[in-house]
Amino acid sequence: MPERRTGTILRLPADALPPYVVYVNGTSMREGHDFEVDEGAIRFRQPLNAGVPEGLWPKLVMSVAGIGYYGQGDSIDVDYRRADGSTGVASGLTVEPG
Repeated sequence: MPERRTGTILRLPADALPPYVVYVNGTSMREGHDFEVDEGAIRFRQPLNAGVPEGLWPKLVMSVAGIGYYGQGDSIDVDYRRADGSTGVASGLTVEPG
């Protein structure tokens, strides 16, 4: 029987430290309920669709023209701390099936 994949894995930036505040499509997610943190990655319980860019040129042209560009799929953002105490915000991170 083939392996059944569920959830989504989001790779965190190398300098990302907890606490993590995670948003999917602008909605705050809860650690332990919606996701778990595991060795440099966030593992969502449900599959997410991060979308696949259809190419750099349409996105670049629209951005230069001042037109907002939103690819298909879920928007995933993570707020985190760095070792020096500053905060970081990551979006557009690499995702893979869980």
